[in-house]
Parts: sequence; structure tokens; C-alpha cells
Amino acid sequence: MNVLYNPAVSTRASKHIDALDALRGIAILMVMFLHFTGELHPKHRLLGWYLNAVNSGWLGVDLFFVLSGFLISGILIDAKGRPHFFRNFYARRTLRIFPLYYGFLTVVFVIVPLIWPQAPQSAPGAFEGRVWVWTYLSNLRYAWRHAWPDYGWLHLGHFWTLAVEEQFYIIWPTVVFFATRRGLYFICGCLICIAPALRIACIATHQPGMVAYIATPCRMDDLAFGGMLALLVRRDAGLAPLVRPALATAIASGLILLLIFLSHHGLTEYQPMMQKLGYSMAMLASGSALILFLAAPPTGIAGRFCNSLVLRFFGKYSYGLYVLHIPLVYILFDRIFKARVAPESFRHPWAAGFAYLAMAISISLVAAIASWHLYESQFLKLKRYFEYTQGPAGAAPGSLELQGESSSTTIASRA
Repeated sequence: MNVLYNPAVSTRASKHIDALDALRGIAILMVMFLHFTGELHPKHRLLGWYLNAVNSGWLGVDLFFVLSGFLISGILIDAKGRPHFFRNFYARRTLRIFPLYYGFLTVVFVIVPLIWPQAPQSAPGAFEGRVWVWTYLSNLRYAWRHAWPDYGWLHLGHFWTLAVEEQFYIIWPTVVFFATRRGLYFICGCLICIAPALRIACIATHQPGMVAYIATPCRMDDLAFGGMLALLVRRDAGLAPLVRPALATAIASGLILLLIFLSHHGLTEYQPMMQKLGYSMAMLASGSALILFLAAPPTGIAGRFCNSLVLRFFGKYSYGLYVLHIPLVYILFDRIFKARVAPESFRHPWAAGFAYLAMAISISLVAAIASWHLYESQFLKLKRYFEYTQGPAGAAPGSLELQGESSSTTIASRA
């Protein structure tokens, strides 16, 4: 079996991994299908099963977490021992994440109230908790209050995942810097075990399901598992020994998730069974998919899917899509759609739901593309002042050798 990543699109000079862009594309599509299917109503059994599947789209967040753990850990592992370890990492993360995040918050919390003084009263939950959003602590606020606030016109609930990732970015570089490689394996293993134990403890103590869903300590297993995979693919044997275990794990975890889906008519984030077992299965399935996407040969059905241009397209703009898709649609589009294209305007009621889904994704995509090319990319040009130095073998931090049966190739992550 050829387990080499496609060398035509994976070189030392590359700035991203195409297969992982495709995986990001799957994750963001799962999230958007989840958030934009509110207009559909299960009139038929087949549509009901479709809705149950789409309502499981929150698992795209687990996929994002595992991907973040893998890529960020890889960058840090490769940069360890080189000049400006902390400076370069935090500067590059800041240039990638902060411009869109804080630019958006500045618009909605500063500029909009100047134009529309009634804005704070129309979105009390968002404005009362804006300090938590500015400081990337919104998930802790929601977990403490056991409820989502009254957002009104400004829906920011999905920012809890950005808070979890930013908390990871703040702490993890120090962990990697001071830990030995064996110590990092141990830390990742402990976190992978502690998180599900905390979720079970939440259930045993009758905590609301929201706590286990969004509290950072309860979700750190995804990020740690990604970190462990980053360590594993950097062994001398490379990626090849991981492919068969990943395939077996993907099948086993997928079957368990399917059984939970069938027995509970879907996979919802607050289900006790999901929090006891399903979250861990989602973690394993996401990590296995990561390995299999990296290992997919460039030819054949699997390779074409894992390097799909459509999925990579959505993956490229996934960050902008994630930040903007809910507030943009609710602010600029949701009311207009409901007023002008009401469900009764369609011959079939479900057609309105699919029309809404298509238009909401399209508008989100246009906004994300504009944000990337006109705004975010301008800040990314400054990354040249924070370049990682080359190692002894000439590979930049975030790159790894994927050993195949007869040769190897290098891939580099987008930092």
C-alpha cells in the first residue's frame, strides 16, 4: 500500500497541507449544515433521518480541536530549541487569529452602538458578557451560568470554541518547551484520560450537560490527542505504521457512534451517553481521519476525496466562515429571508429549508472570501518578520517526514 502524501502538492516550500485543508472543509461544512437547517421540518421519515444526521454536525468542532492539537503541537515540537521560540509562535498566531476576531468585535461592540444606540438593549446577553468574549473566556462564563445568554440580534455562542483553542495556545507552548518528548507523551496521555473522567464526574454530580460540553478541562482530550499524533508521526518510522491502526480505529469508533445514533435517534451534545463515551469515540474518529487523509495516495477514489478541490476551498476559508457565519446571517440575512421567501412560498415545505441553507452558506462564503483577501491576508504578510529558522536537516518547524515503503516526502503546516 502506498502511504505517501502526494508529492506534487506537498513540498518543503508549501505553506499548508492540502489534505488537512480538505478535513477543515468537512468540519466547517458540518457546523454550517447544523446551524442553517432550522427551517427544515421532518414531514417524512427520510427527511427526519437527514435532520438527525445534520444535527450531529457539532462533531465538526471535535475535528477542529484534533486538527489544532496536531498542527500547533507539530509547530512547537519542531521549533523547540531554536531562537525566539515563544516570540515567533505567539506573533504568528496573533497575526492569523486576532485581526478577524478583534476586528469583528470592534465592529459589533464599538461601531454599531455609535450608529444604532439601541443595539446594547437589543442584544443584552452579548453586551453584558462582552468582557468575557474580548478575553477569550466566554466558554467559562456559559459553563458557570449553565445557560446561553439572550443574544438578541448578536449571536456569539459559537465563540466558545475559539475560547477553548486560545486557552490552549496560551498554555501549550510552555508545556512543550519544558517537557521532554517522553514527558509530552505522558502529559498528552493523562489529558486524554482526565477529560472523559471529568465529563463522567459532571454527569454523576448532576451538572447540566453544557458544562461537560464547553468547559475547557472537559474538552482537552481532543487537543491532547492531536498533540500525541503530532509526536507519533515524527518518529523515525513516520506515518506508515499508523495507517492500519488508524483504519481499524476509524471503523470501530464509527460503528460505536452509529449505534449511539440509531439508539438515540441522533447524536446530540448533551446526551449522557455521548458525554460518557461518544465524545471519546469522536476524538478517535477525528484523529484516525487525520492520519488517513495524510496517508491517502494521490490517485484513486480515496485520494481524490481527501484532496477534493471543493473541500479544500471551504477549508481555506474555514476560520472566516466559522467566525462570521452565524452573526452575519442573523444580522444581515435571516430576517430578510423570512420576510421575502417564506416557507409557504414553496410548493414543498422542505424546499424553503434547503433554499435557506444554500443562501446562508453562499452569503457566509462571500463574506469569508472578502475578509481573507481584503483584510486578513494583509496582516499575514507580517509573518515574514517572525520566520522559523531552519533545523539541521533543513526542515522548517511544523514540517515532518512521512515515510513510505520506498521513499519519503515532507509536508509543512500552515502556521
